[in-house]
Amino acid sequence: MKTEILELVKNSPRLVAVHDKKNWVNLFSKDSIIADPIGTRPVSHQNLPKFYETFIAPNDIVFEEKIDIITDNQVARDVLIHTKLPGGLRVKVPAHLFYKVEKNKIQTMYAHWDLMAMVIQFLSKKGALKEMVGLSTRLMKNLGLLGALGFFKGMVWGIKGKGKKAVHKIFTKHDLRPFGPNTKIELPVEKKSITPKEFFNKGLDLDIGRITSAGWYTTFSFKADNKFGIGRLKFSPVNGKVTSAEIFLN
Repeated sequence: MKTEILELVKNSPRLVAVHDKKNWVNLFSKDSIIADPIGTRPVSHQNLPKFYETFIAPNDIVFEEKIDIITDNQVARDVLIHTKLPGGLRVKVPAHLFYKVEKNKIQTMYAHWDLMAMVIQFLSKKGALKEMVGLSTRLMKNLGLLGALGFFKGMVWGIKGKGKKAVHKIFTKHDLRPFGPNTKIELPVEKKSITPKEFFNKGLDLDIGRITSAGWYTTFSFKADNKFGIGRLKFSPVNGKVTSAEIFLN
């Protein structure tokens, strides 16, 4: 079952790479939601074709896979996304992707990558202005003003650097103060929910790798006991405390 779920999820970048719009859209359930990246306006199944025409159709996109962790109906991925834009400009975007699968369809896909960092990388390259005009035009044409504003809000809205600092406080210093009073850590692979104190009592030493903040989430890759994992923290926009936490570790 886990193999089937992973293959379903991997079909998404495969179909993106060959520009198969129809079959890519059909991977998703009728009630599916994607946010790419988290912090931008989510896209419903009804608007997936417009999303495809805006962000996928004009580009050549290839995924470089780093880590895959599978539960009964979820896949957490650490990838590097290589994108060649219409004018030939190339960008690399490291991302953590979280999929939920129901009845052989992708129900949710949340992509965690730093939109501002990508824009800075983008603008440092020759020909960036022309590409930016093209993207803005496609956004307005396919997703309208609200869709365009909903995309660009991902550059300014969210936890950003404070989330990255919280990851280091929690997982390298074992400082539990960033957690909200009732927050537990979900272990989807083990199907358990435990307190932060119980998690650290397990004696796991996490070697933190790449950290990414997007919206009010911060995700991170890590190594523990010669295994690789992916974590995801959600922060409150009110007080900046961690309101939910997930640790995916095979």
